[in-house]
Amino acid sequence: MTRRSVRAGACTRLCIMLAVLLAASAAGAQTEDDLGALNPEMLQLLEASKRPDATATAAAAVTDAEKRFGPDRPDVAEALRNLANLYRVNGKYDAAEPLYRRALAISEKVSGPDAADVAPHLDRLATLYRIQRRYADSEALLKRSLAL
Repeated sequence: MTRRSVRAGACTRLCIMLAVLLAASAAGAQTEDDLGALNPEMLQLLEASKRPDATATAAAAVTDAEKRFGPDRPDVAEALRNLANLYRVNGKYDAAEPLYRRALAISEKVSGPDAADVAPHLDRLATLYRIQRRYADSEALLKRSLAL
């Protein structure tokens, strides 16, 4: 190998690492955006320090969306995301993960696995993994998200 190819490879790795770190920073900042997407009733309950009530309202929204639209619809994915965000904010990572995964699966089924609207679901799951210090899992999802 020449010095030039070694430098090019190192540069490529550095660029990928910077992109992953930037995406992770953006994903971390996403917490406020995610909470802002919650419906007003849930926000009022959160502001009143009634997190269990907000979680119950979010869980009821998932059930309602499933009844109205069926199990594999974007509205259900949004309701799942909201409930998962509440679990994540409350430190209930084991409860949040399957909800994020299901919302991602719905998005992939509806739009296709390479659609741009799958990226936010990948980012949210990557954020959860980063919080849990599952860096390899987070990195893989962020790379996939950046590729979309």
